[in-house]
Amino acid sequence: MAGYQNLAARLRQFIGSTVQVAVSENESPVEGQLVSVSTAAFTVQTAPPPGYGPPNLVTFFFQNIGYVRIFV
Repeated sequence: MAGYQNLAARLRQFIGSTVQVAVSENESPVEGQLVSVSTAAFTVQTAPPPGYGPPNLVTFFFQNIGYVRIFV
C-alpha cells in the first residue's frame, strides 16, 4: 500500500492537468482532466464527443491501472 500512497502524493501535484490512463494493453487509454486523488483511487473528467451530453467522471483504482501519462 505504501507504493500507492507515494503515487497518490505525486499525482496530487497534477490535479487540473490533462492525463492519459491505461488499464490494460487491450483497451484504449482514457484521456481527460485529473480532478481528484485519494489514497486508493483517482478521478478523471472526460469530455464526450460534441453534442453527446456533459463530461463524465471516471474513477480508477491504483491497483488496476497500467500507467498514467501526464501532459504538462
